[in-house]
Amino acid sequence: QQQQQQQSQQSQPPRLLLCGLGSGELQVWDVAQRALRSRLGGAHEDCITAVAVAVAVADGGVRAVTASVDKNVQVWDLSRGRAACHSRHVLRGHSDWVMGCDIAADGALVASASLDATAKIWQSDSGELLHTLLGHSASVNDCRFSPDSRFAVSGSTDGTLRVWETHSGAAVRLLHGHTQSIAHCVWSTDGSTILSAGNDDKFFVWRGVERVEGPAEPQQRSEKRASSSLLHKKVNRNRSPRPRSKRKELHVEGSSEATTEATEQQQQQQ
Repeated sequence: QQQQQQQSQQSQPPRLLLCGLGSGELQVWDVAQRALRSRLGGAHEDCITAVAVAVAVADGGVRAVTASVDKNVQVWDLSRGRAACHSRHVLRGHSDWVMGCDIAADGALVASASLDATAKIWQSDSGELLHTLLGHSASVNDCRFSPDSRFAVSGSTDGTLRVWETHSGAAVRLLHGHTQSIAHCVWSTDGSTILSAGNDDKFFVWRGVERVEGPAEPQQRSEKRASSSLLHKKVNRNRSPRPRSKRKELHVEGSSEATTEATEQQQQQQ
């Protein structure tokens, strides 16, 4: 029985951790063994700013993507058995530092966010640029896919979040709330909620943003009215938080009516 357990452990692929370094080196670690399995010294010419991994790739392998100050994005194929990384594509197109990246759950699409005020959607198999997402007025710091890859959300230094349809590249939501730069954004696992964190010391939870009334029209490329509700918490270490509620507006470009309720809730630990 012990021999069977050992054989079962050996047959299972290792749990791997990918690390991008300031030197531009990419490292692959075996988590269980706490051992460095592979290192690529020339992965990027400058600091690696973001790493994302997809494990549900069609061929059963693992695909990763890295972003860098060198303005490039790289797609990697990772062999589970040997923990070896092989560069598949170098995605060139941004004119400034690439600050964020993501890869769809099935490994088919790659997203990148740059200081050049754009986000981009790429095809990971071919390296083809599918869409350049225009609309932010300042640096784009993060861009993430929804769990089903139908949408992507981008967060910008202009203080807004934009939700995009990945098939057409059309913008379908414009979310106001932060008063300063948005550093990070991410979808919930069920795709119903977006979380965002800003330099205004606020953490926002946006609900209902995945619902689009009918197919988006690529030629219009306009934001539809959002019916999202917004919950947020403000970090304040100087005083105890007091629960309160107030009404705010969620502004959507191209619409004279942009009202929705935003409830500010403070949770207290029992």
